[in-house]
Amino acid sequence: MTDALSLRHALGHDHVWQATRAMLERLVTALGQDEYLDAFLDTVVDLLGADRGLLVVSYPDGATQVVNARGGSRALSAREREEVSKTVVARALAEGRVVCWDPFGDGDATRSMADLGIWMALAAPVSTPAWRRESANDEPPPRGALYVDFRDRRKLVGPLHQEFFATAALLLGGLVEQGRRLDVAHALLRETRAERREEHAPPGLDELLRPPGMASLRDEVRSLTLGESPFVILGESGTGKTQLARAIAEASGRRPVVRAMLGASDDLNTITSELFGHERGAFTGAVTRRRGLVEHADGGTLVLDELLNLPLHAQRLLLDFTQFGTFRPLGHPGPEPKRAKVRLIAATNGDLERALAEGTLREDLYYRLAGAVLRVPPLRERR
Repeated sequence: MTDALSLRHALGHDHVWQATRAMLERLVTALGQDEYLDAFLDTVVDLLGADRGLLVVSYPDGATQVVNARGGSRALSAREREEVSKTVVARALAEGRVVCWDPFGDGDATRSMADLGIWMALAAPVSTPAWRRESANDEPPPRGALYVDFRDRRKLVGPLHQEFFATAALLLGGLVEQGRRLDVAHALLRETRAERREEHAPPGLDELLRPPGMASLRDEVRSLTLGESPFVILGESGTGKTQLARAIAEASGRRPVVRAMLGASDDLNTITSELFGHERGAFTGAVTRRRGLVEHADGGTLVLDELLNLPLHAQRLLLDFTQFGTFRPLGHPGPEPKRAKVRLIAATNGDLERALAEGTLREDLYYRLAGAVLRVPPLRERR
């Protein structure tokens, strides 16, 4: 199939079937949510011959959010994402069907779309239980819509184009639901692992300090259970640094104890989202707000596992939090930052002195965290 559907003057059901099959073939290799949304919109835009494709979510309070927007196999700019007829989207959601806007219609939508140079537009509801489950109490759930538009006057949109578009919207709902189910499955897996960890509870502070080789640490560790200052734990891999950090936190009563595995990503947005959370609409796929590890640890302790794995460009964010106790989730709209009272314990098996000398660890961050430094002896020296 060489021509887009909207360029075919004699469109048949066989063409629609070929386009649907091509859409499925292109999507089977897309794995992550962002990846499959990009692939999906690129495919629908390409096969229909549209100029742009967007996934729009409408919330009960009247707010709308463009979850993803593509055109020409690229992400659309913030300005381009705003060039959407909310009237056409609202009609599709209200009527529960594909709505086709053309230049011969009446009303505000016609005038506003014409001003944007849009020749035709399609919108269809995207139905998925995923968004219904995210609504709280009796609040109406958010609703999604698939939207495409055309600026080339040679393009034609008829009933069969709308049939393909409706199929695409139905498929998109299934993709969103599948992504949601994967998230739920991962959450259940994490919960199961947590339950297993509880069944095999980590050793307490007394047990960890019992070996003769730990005698030199006992007084210092006991004093740390009485304070609130941050501190650093050094030691070889496998020496139980994280266990010791958790045991000190539990003994001090600073709960909850939350562990942050640093170094999983070098991307600043990913790190910010993990540590400080994100707001709805902060990035593609952020349909709901997410609390970060700092907020989860409010009133308790945050263990920063493998501090030296934190990229230098992300250390500034952590420094600001250690200085002021304030943070900004990704996409935080207000002028005032959020606050959390958290005791920080950093652990690493790396060479701190070398990291400071080479500049891979900020000196100011180190001194903010190193209220005390515990050097855990290797297992071979504890007997």
